[in-house]
This record gives sequence, structure tokens and C-alpha cells, in this order.
Amino acid sequence: MTNIFTTLSILGFPIKKASQILQSIPDGTDFQSWHTQKKWEAFKFHFENNDSYRNYISKMPTKWEEIPILRKRDFFNANISLKPDNSKGRRYYRQSTSGSTGIPFIFFSDYLTHALTWSYIEKIYQQADASLSGLQARFYGSPATFIDKIKENTKDILAGRERFQVINLSGENLDEWIKKMESRKFNYLYGYAFPLIIFAKHLNAKNITLKEIVPSLQSCIVTSEMCTNEEQKLMEKSFGVKVYNEYGTSEFGIIGFGGTGKWKVSEETLHVEIVDEAGDKVQDGEVGRVVCTQLFQKGTPFVRYEVGDLAALETIDGKRYITQLQGRKEAMLKLPSGRKMPGDTLFHFVMEEFNKKFPNLIYQFQAIQKDDFSIAMKLISGHPLSEIQKETLKKTINRHAKEEINIDIQRVSDIPGDGRTKRQRFISCE
Repeated sequence: MTNIFTTLSILGFPIKKASQILQSIPDGTDFQSWHTQKKWEAFKFHFENNDSYRNYISKMPTKWEEIPILRKRDFFNANISLKPDNSKGRRYYRQSTSGSTGIPFIFFSDYLTHALTWSYIEKIYQQADASLSGLQARFYGSPATFIDKIKENTKDILAGRERFQVINLSGENLDEWIKKMESRKFNYLYGYAFPLIIFAKHLNAKNITLKEIVPSLQSCIVTSEMCTNEEQKLMEKSFGVKVYNEYGTSEFGIIGFGGTGKWKVSEETLHVEIVDEAGDKVQDGEVGRVVCTQLFQKGTPFVRYEVGDLAALETIDGKRYITQLQGRKEAMLKLPSGRKMPGDTLFHFVMEEFNKKFPNLIYQFQAIQKDDFSIAMKLISGHPLSEIQKETLKKTINRHAKEEINIDIQRVSDIPGDGRTKRQRFISCE
């Protein structure tokens, strides 16, 4: 099995340098001054090397809080460049997100930042008895097109991952998962909370503990969604290993990691703030908007960037922890046949595929299921979709759902949230 770090090194990512940087970060009383220095260095780099970002900021701030908070839409509206003006001598890795808040986005990371992201993931995973060089059972969705499937399968092979499809959560398919688990020496489980909880319930009903049939299994990491204490206990009982929760985004990698209800903030690579609607810092333990700054990024200017989640931060024994996280619970899409599937996962892959065909067309989206047969697709776009684009979107949704659904595409000027949770890209009729 190929080690992902070997692959990244061959591709030119400075893994060794990234590891050395992480090892050199001070701790104790010196850490806070180092952290403050790094966040200002990050801001000054983009302010001095990105003219459009400097024009957006207007003038050099004297206080950190004077730096305007960036949202995804600001990059479009203010035409902020996604890379420094002079990119000579520096390589960039192009990345994209379908948008957990319904706002698709393309961004760039310099090679060192991308290497640091992976090196930090390995460091954190080792604390959870998981290793990126071990075999991962990956409970994720997958693209529907042949070419994209080939790309994802190649990534899985290079990263030591074996994918379990989460769209079909029938008892028959879950039994196939058990057979597949028995046949391989998996090191850890990784994926969306919802399918892993369903799998845990299935195992519990059959009185099976996964660790007993997969002795090599060491841990389970759930991502993207919230799970309750009861759900975590059920998974730990059914899997026979400790369950960890990962909170992160495509732009920043891991933002927090830990047990249910308490995730240690990735302060070695990020500066994380919680602010109110006015952009002011909230008190510890108070829920507000999550705003992040990448400490090493030399690509897209992610400085005081709002990720679209609501959370609370607290200091425990000198460390910063996320103690509340709102709006990360997946809703189910109900299909005409009576079959159900994870709606958020479905539209993640739908919009990822559509955005590749028509980049920078959709600024924000939200799918609302009106009944078992109909979906209203609200879109904020740079211009009205052509009939070909509308049909492409409808066909993409139906191909991923594997059933015919009536889809009403609506171009709107705003998709409001409720003020209490993040904007959802899928809202169920249930």
C-alpha cells in the first residue's frame, strides 16, 4: 500500500519541511506570542502581495479586530484575487469545495501549506491511534460520472483508503459492509457520522462487535456532522474502539478534533475566533460565527475568513476548545420509492460535478424538499441559467439519486438563514 506522504513528496510537496515546522512550534508560555506573531505575518503577507485584497482592506489596521471579516461572497463581489500578484517561484495547489453552506468555492494553497495540512492531520490522527499509512475504511459518497470515479479511486489507492458507499443504507448493503470489513485489515474507520451510526445500529442488532471480526481496527473518526453522546456510546459499543470527532472544512483542514462536545482547536496552524453578528468577539462559552485565519497560507488570503458555522470556544487548562457546534446534523432526502438517502451528501456531489462543468456560475444554493416527489432548487448565480444548464443540473440530481424527482430551479437574490444555525444546503420535508 502506498504511503500518502511518499506520493505527496514525489509530487513536490515539502513534507519533510512541514514536519520540521510543526516540531519547531514552541509550547507553554512562548506559544501565545508565537501564535500572535504568525497571524500578523499571515495578514501582512497578503496585504503586501495581493493588490485586490489590499484595496478591499483599504488601510493597514492597528488592531487585529479592525481587519474586515471575509466571506466567500466577498471574493466574488469585491473581485479579490485568489493568489498573490507575483506567483513566480511558488507553486500552488488548486482546491475546491461544493460549500457546506451552499456556496461553492475554488481556492489555492501554496505547496508548503498543503504539506502542513497533511502533516498536522497525521500528528492528530496518531493521538487517536490512527495512521495515514494504515488502511482506512472510508464511509463517504462518491462521484457519479465515470471519469470522476476513476479520479477518486486513484486518490483512494494512493492514500490507502477503501471506500464504502453511503448512499445505499439498506440492510443488505450493510451486510456487504460486514463481509468487506472481515476481508481486510483496516486500521481505522473514517466518514460521515450518519452512515456510521446506521452501521453501528445494524451491528448492534446482530450482536456483532466489529473489533472482534477486524482485530486490526484501532479507532473511528467521524467528520462533517454532529453526533450525540448516546450515538457516540453506541458506535463505541458496536465498533469496539474509541470514537473521535473531527471538525473541519475544505479550506482549513482540521479546525478541531476530540471527543463529543469538546474539540481541541488546531492553534498550531489556525487562528480561530468566535464573533457575533456585528463582528465583535463573544465571551467564552457563547455561540457565535466561526472565523479562521491560516497562519502559513501564501495562496488565497484566508484572513479572518468566516467558514459558515456557529460554535462556542472555551479555554480549558490553557488550551482552546470548541465546546458547542451548531447546524451540522444531516437531513434525509426521501425518494418516491420510499428509499431514503443523506441529502447533504447527495447535493455535495451533485454540485461538485455541476461546478466542474460550469465553474463560477453558482454562488450559493439550497435544495428544499417539498414532498416525496419534488425539490425546489434555489440558486444565486452570476447570470440566469440557460436551458441546457438547467437540464444538466436536473439530470445530475436524478442520476445521483437514481430516481426521477421533479426539480423546480429558482434563481433568487438571497438565501436567508434562521440566525441560529448555519445555512443548510439541503432542507428535508420531514
